Amino acid sequence: MEKSQSSASTSPCLSPVRHPQKTHRLLPTNLYVIIYNFKARHADELDLKAGYKVSLSYGDYLLQTPTL
Repeated sequence: MEKSQSSASTSPCLSPVRHPQKTHRLLPTNLYVIIYNFKARHADELDLKAGYKVSLSYGDYLLQTPTL
């Protein structure tokens, strides 16, 4: 009886297909989406609009661009 010549293999191997170099970006761990508009009342506050994304970092707020 002849053995089947299957391409499936149980041993790990590298893919023969080369993929272009992917750039990795770090994603914020605490990402929040603003759901209401907020008008700053003091100099140390930010105006925020619904849809903006903010992340918290060491107690400071980092404003990110809104996703449209």
